[in-house]
Amino acid sequence: MDYPRGFSSEPAMGYPPVRPATPVTAVLAGACALATAGALLVETVNVTSTFAEIGFRDVPVNVLGIVVGRFLAALFLVVGAGLIFARKDAGPVLTIIGAPWGVASILLEPLIIEVPLDLYLGVLFSFELLDPGLLAFSLISAPIALLLTLLPSTSRWVRGGGPRPRR
Repeated sequence: MDYPRGFSSEPAMGYPPVRPATPVTAVLAGACALATAGALLVETVNVTSTFAEIGFRDVPVNVLGIVVGRFLAALFLVVGAGLIFARKDAGPVLTIIGAPWGVASILLEPLIIEVPLDLYLGVLFSFELLDPGLLAFSLISAPIALLLTLLPSTSRWVRGGGPRPRR
């Protein structure tokens, strides 16, 4: 049988199959964000309880700013991780805001309290005390959470990419 020129008897191939979006990077990003938030929250609660013992009136405002900044970074990370797990588009955005905010709150502390950076980082990474160890952990896990959140596979999974379930 003859077909008009340019048309074949076989159906066209169509688009290549879409690879299903795997949740691995999104789950790891959410887990790292939760771990960072937990470490920041525990450290913030410990510092706040110390301030409560000596009285908040004697604490300088810039030190309170550090504590509030860490709390807000942890809040952004917790909410962002929860929204990543719920596959909402705001989750990665909040995690992308919270992770650098947490790192900045840690790295700006020696500038605000006027301590040499090498001494500050030496205490952080000695892991002899709980609070500096938590900050060191946050300093490591926050960039990992940020990088995992920025990966295309994370946003593809959050947006629900891949094949839809059959009805």
